[in-house]
Amino acid sequence: MKFAYPEFLWAFFILIIPIVIHLFNFRKFKTVYFSNISFLKEVKEETKSRSKLKHLLILISRLLAWSFLILAFAKPYLPENSEEDIKLTNIVSIYIDNSFSMNAAGESGDLLNMGKEYAENIVNSYTNNDRFQIISNNLEGEQRRILTKQEAVDEIYKIQTSPVHRNLSGVFSFQNEALKKEKVNGESNLHFYWISDFQKTSSDFDEIKEDGNVSILKLNATKKANVFVDSVWFETPLSKGRTQLELKFRVQNSSEEDLSSVEVSLVTEDNSRESNVDIPANSFYVGTFGFTDTKGVGVRTGKVKVRDSQIFYDDELFFTYEVLENVGVLILNGDDSPPKYLEKLYGLDEYYKVSSQSISNVSQEEIFKSDLVVLNNVNNVSSGLVKNLQEFYNSGGSITIVPGKKPDLNSLNTLLQQLEMPNLGYQDSSSSRLSKLNAEDVLFSGVFKRIPRNINLPEVKKHYSFNTSSSSDFVSLMDFANGKSFFVRKLSGPGRIYVSSVPLDESFSNFPKHSIFIGVFLRIGEMSVRNNPLMAFIGSQSQYRFPTNSGDKEPVHLVNQKEGIDIIPLAQKKWNEELIFLGQGESTSDLVQGFYNVSKKEETLGKIALNFNRKESVLEFYSKEEIEKALKEKNISIRDFIDIKESADNFKIELNKSKEYWRILLILGLIFILIEILLIKFLKTST
Repeated sequence: MKFAYPEFLWAFFILIIPIVIHLFNFRKFKTVYFSNISFLKEVKEETKSRSKLKHLLILISRLLAWSFLILAFAKPYLPENSEEDIKLTNIVSIYIDNSFSMNAAGESGDLLNMGKEYAENIVNSYTNNDRFQIISNNLEGEQRRILTKQEAVDEIYKIQTSPVHRNLSGVFSFQNEALKKEKVNGESNLHFYWISDFQKTSSDFDEIKEDGNVSILKLNATKKANVFVDSVWFETPLSKGRTQLELKFRVQNSSEEDLSSVEVSLVTEDNSRESNVDIPANSFYVGTFGFTDTKGVGVRTGKVKVRDSQIFYDDELFFTYEVLENVGVLILNGDDSPPKYLEKLYGLDEYYKVSSQSISNVSQEEIFKSDLVVLNNVNNVSSGLVKNLQEFYNSGGSITIVPGKKPDLNSLNTLLQQLEMPNLGYQDSSSSRLSKLNAEDVLFSGVFKRIPRNINLPEVKKHYSFNTSSSSDFVSLMDFANGKSFFVRKLSGPGRIYVSSVPLDESFSNFPKHSIFIGVFLRIGEMSVRNNPLMAFIGSQSQYRFPTNSGDKEPVHLVNQKEGIDIIPLAQKKWNEELIFLGQGESTSDLVQGFYNVSKKEETLGKIALNFNRKESVLEFYSKEEIEKALKEKNISIRDFIDIKESADNFKIELNKSKEYWRILLILGLIFILIEILLIKFLKTST
């Protein structure tokens, strides 16, 4: 048996008082004088033994009442651990979730500050001989240190909100790895604490590999609602000739209430727009901002902002876009190439920088310097070229494949399989006219003022059929009457893929001399602008490419002058470009959202917009019951689970107290006080 407050046991000395009163007060006898001796018959004789019994019962009940009350205030308990364990030093690891969702308001301030107060109370519940580890989502090497009690408290209040998003499985692995190195030959007790709101996006209980026991402090926001900008995009690539731009945006409502007249605004370098939108509960709204870009070629910056009253880090979404001066088109001709339809077509506009050569002589550098590679009437594709084209596509490049008159289908289909496009099959010699144009596709956006009901489409004499069962990630742009595809494009991916079922040869079709041919291939060229991503999320992987004139090996810098941030990201020099890879090495905890200049020595390569990750924006949390069930399935026992809603002032962590008895003792004390009262009132004696 142990006592939480043993100092109250000194109060047992006050039991001397009722004993003294009993000895010196109850033993006195009182003399009564009677005027008439006849009254003696009416006096009830009180035996000495009965008087002693009453006084003794009162004394016992009073002593027991005081004893139980004293013990109740001393709070006796049976320790959870053995005596040997209690004598060991405790090593305590406390995880404080400092993600953006912890900015939500709780009962007594934001959740992060509440969590830090609770963490301090946990530390203060241990002795000065115990040691501590304080960690947050940063999981930096410094957080592996074992601290003294005062150092732990100081470290707790250094924790600030971080853009770093961590899964709970990674946090628990970090705790176990660090603390088990400190436990030598079982000479220390290990204790783990998690202080978090247990958001579903980060609480990956299924991925936890370790076992053990934890104490959980679950924080709860008073209002679980958030409105945030999810993403922005242009549906069509930007080109020099497009001054009227339409920016799409998506705003999410993470709450149980429908919202009306939510203010959304767009701010660019020379434009500003506002809109009020209605967003259903737990849903989103997609809208469009139309604006005019009059500056021509160059990089622009902008942001979309929503007005919100709860969590603010995700109210703004920064983006950059670039209007390029030209598009590089590389035409790789096969051995039986017909008249130069494509060279003539793209040569009509200076916007297209055209290069044409034999497919057998192309170099890797020429491919990667281009935006669009057209395989024009090719019969064979070498394995080396297949590899280069696949890498080019993965970097955002566009490829158009036009088969030759006598193709090696095995060779062409190897390329199509790598690009996850439908294979080419047998040659169909039946003559037919195309019957359907997919005018709703993004490729034809802006091509037609209006689409005639009976549009004149090319006539096909023979073609190669598509094996559509080999891929489903494509959309047909033109079809035959029987529903078979004539010209297809890849539906999704880092770049764009287009495949024709006929060569550009009049013996197969009149497609090369048809008016639709001009619209299709010019639009393919315009859609092949290889723009960088509009934005990147801090901590997520993304890739940027910037032309550079610098031939030295100086590192690339990302610089945010406003915040005084200068970092060196992972970069690779490839011919005349710098490839920058974000989310693969830079310290995300030091980054803030905003615009960053990309520079190399004296040369400015471009700009990048970085934004905080939106994983914390959807406010969905696990309940106490769900957490207990998930941890039980992973064989992790919960020592304490406190669903916190009150102020930290009323919070005290209880250590090694599995069975407490103060409530029982308090009730017993009150019972004996009542017994004493009843004895005095009803057990009367004559005097």
